[in-house]
Amino acid sequence: MTCHAETRTWTDVNSRRIEAELVSYDAENEMIRIRKSDGKTHSISVEKLSEADREWLKEQDAEGGDEGTADEPGNGSAKAGSTVEMLSDGSPQMTYHVYYPSSYKDGSQPPLLFLFNSGGDSKPLLNHVRKGCDSLGWIAIGCDWKKGQGMHDETFPSTLKHIEKNISYDQNAMYFVNRVRCRFSTFS
Repeated sequence: MTCHAETRTWTDVNSRRIEAELVSYDAENEMIRIRKSDGKTHSISVEKLSEADREWLKEQDAEGGDEGTADEPGNGSAKAGSTVEMLSDGSPQMTYHVYYPSSYKDGSQPPLLFLFNSGGDSKPLLNHVRKGCDSLGWIAIGCDWKKGQGMHDETFPSTLKHIEKNISYDQNAMYFVNRVRCRFSTFS
């Protein structure tokens, strides 16, 4: 479940509290991703949460999320002109951001532009290509590589599987862009 929820108080098993919004909940791997008011995101194992928070997550998952939440893209919830933060399955997990063009319609399968930033933050790259994606009708995905990660480690295949499972796109039209040392290069 990918979410855009209101800020709430989370409590861990040691009664420590944190104010944050739920970004995503992976029930299968029992992990959540939260965002604090300073914009920093954190992944937390569900087993570290209080019983009340675990119950709340189960309720949200059963209901498909509360007001202001959305199921995963590709399941009828992608909003045209919006960016959704996702967290891949597997270990290590990777954060990626999906931009849906303003012309996006549920069930459509537009081409996909895959962006990588060796600096680890793909949001500036997404902002850079957003206008072009709107013009072309393409989906853009920005992957937040961490130092030492790359297309040849175990992170990429699990991220790609997560994308294939959750995002509807033309699998014959997938384009990769890698930003290395302020230069753009493409490969397929």
